[in-house]
Amino acid sequence: FIPFANLFYIGKMVGTCRVFDQPVKRAGLYAMLAQIFATLVFIVSIGLQTYLVLVEGAPKYDQFNAPYWENLEGFSAVAEKIFIVSMYLLPIVELVYTLFLSVLCFGLYKKYAPNNYFILGMLTLFVPVSRYIIIFVLRKRAPVDFEAYMRKKREDFMRQQQQYNSYGNPYGNPYGNPYGNPYGNPYGNPYARPSQNAGNEEPFSDFADQGKKTPDPNDPDGFFD
Repeated sequence: FIPFANLFYIGKMVGTCRVFDQPVKRAGLYAMLAQIFATLVFIVSIGLQTYLVLVEGAPKYDQFNAPYWENLEGFSAVAEKIFIVSMYLLPIVELVYTLFLSVLCFGLYKKYAPNNYFILGMLTLFVPVSRYIIIFVLRKRAPVDFEAYMRKKREDFMRQQQQYNSYGNPYGNPYGNPYGNPYGNPYGNPYARPSQNAGNEEPFSDFADQGKKTPDPNDPDGFFD
């Protein structure tokens, strides 16, 4: 909870961060320096504006709603120029600080809360005060290797997919008849047409030639046998 120093300490805990798969070392130091610089710019801006208002009176505003004073001389003229520069520089410095803080916090949450690191990182980005609460909640968790953790998650997912492909279909045939051959008939469908039982013996083959006689060409009635 110590200002500025807490970012440096978080950087020591996180180690090397990765941004777009590129390693970023000393992210905590950069975040601390960006916070210090942004704070100094803010203090200078507020101090100079207060001085100008007390000495030179209320400012006027241009079309961009930026304050300015007319007919300034001496230190007041210099103060106005520095104030204008600080006023335009402050948003840039705050953006740089926010980027370094995001990289640092995402790296911290990946190490201590890998399952929810993205949600916690976005919460810290949009609600900065939540960072202190989140870190306090995670204070007793053991650190993990995020790369090894994700690799294990991928391996578990692939293993589950393989098990599903091997055992997930209770009928063993994802495209054909889901019930297979319920009657265990090796000759095909028992209700199929005779043409479907090709190669099987005719059921009345024993009686096929009985009663038939060789026609006698001299028998006039042999035609009807």
